[in-house]
Amino acid sequence: MKKLIILCLILMLSFSYGQKNLKYIEVGFSSICCGTPSSQPIIDYIKNFQKQNKLKNFEIWKESGLGYEGEYALYIGIDQLNKRKKALFLTELKSISETFNKNRNNNHDGYINIGEVLISKESIIKNKEKPRNRFSKTTVFKY
Repeated sequence: MKKLIILCLILMLSFSYGQKNLKYIEVGFSSICCGTPSSQPIIDYIKNFQKQNKLKNFEIWKESGLGYEGEYALYIGIDQLNKRKKALFLTELKSISETFNKNRNNNHDGYINIGEVLISKESIIKNKEKPRNRFSKTTVFKY
């Protein structure tokens, strides 16, 4: 009986550690009149965070074609981060977004929005297989 319980625990732990990149943070890029903001500040932060913390590359998906002016979203896989690094990463992403949105040209620039809810990989794959509209397309983002 003890061996069965130990075997079950080992299997449960192996399944929980084996599932990677199942949680993603959504970063949306919207437009006001003249196109969307650049993803460069977000990508620069990701590269810097990755380098400082000696992490593997983040898995990032891009869903484009979400609006008439080129609106798109990036989905950043955060499973490789522990609780402390995840909190720091999300706080800094929100700070970058808020700084950009506060300093943007009100009549020209769009917004960078950080999602409040984590997205599952299953949802991203679903959007890839069945796009939200006839223009949208979901692909792995190379940065």
